[in-house]
Amino acid sequence: MRNIIKADLYRIFRSKGVYIALAVFLLLTVLQVLFGADGLVIGVMVDSDIRYDVVYNADGTVSELIPQEITMNGRDAPFIFADVTDNLIYLILPFIVFIVAVDFQSGAVKNILSSGISRYKYFFAKFSLMALVSASLMAVYLFLPIILGTILYGYGGEINGEYISAIAEIYLPQFYLVFAYVCVGLFVSFAFKSVAALNTIYIMLSLLPTIIIAILIEYNEWYAKLLDYVIVLAIKTFSLAGGSAPPDTPKALMIGGIYMIFSIIGGILLFRKAEIK
Repeated sequence: MRNIIKADLYRIFRSKGVYIALAVFLLLTVLQVLFGADGLVIGVMVDSDIRYDVVYNADGTVSELIPQEITMNGRDAPFIFADVTDNLIYLILPFIVFIVAVDFQSGAVKNILSSGISRYKYFFAKFSLMALVSASLMAVYLFLPIILGTILYGYGGEINGEYISAIAEIYLPQFYLVFAYVCVGLFVSFAFKSVAALNTIYIMLSLLPTIIIAILIEYNEWYAKLLDYVIVLAIKTFSLAGGSAPPDTPKALMIGGIYMIFSIIGGILLFRKAEIK
């Protein structure tokens, strides 16, 4: 499995496409620092210059969102960017293409398997590498705005345990959910073995559920409950100060677990029986 990962890393760093994808990723991050980022928090558009402190009812539901004005600086940049962390699922897509889908299109999978590597080892090598890449991009997404914000606008505060805890409560669950959706991309890659299919299905699955539910809500507001099970919106629930509202936390984490487990099991089962050309 290590040899597959090493070979992939060697191939990836020789590919111009990866550097283009990285350049786009970094450019978008820089532009967000310079011009701000707007997001959606539990169904309400919010300004990137406002951080919402949450007041909870006794049962843990959200009672009130209290707006607190913030300015872009190194310390507050992560709270501003938390509103749009779901964009990472699109920024990671090119890396799923380069690491997984391209192998099927080029015929590299057949060559690797014919050398005696088992399909299980091959699958989990790709899974492990995507976990590493996703974690690395998440780290860049978190720390680059802090660095740029500090250089351009000053740091604006101090680092203490409370600050680190607040960052962890937001970004650890968000990374978990982002990677859960990346696993969907892995499943699609192994199921359809096509770059075009991956791009189409991956993007459609991130957008269509919300659109369909929004249409259904026009007929019956009961369907609004289904929004709790859309992973893209689940990522956004953790953008509140202090992380997700208590009732939303187990649902969001459960959604991520379901996406991840079904994608991994489904991908392995389909790949094990697939005819590799």
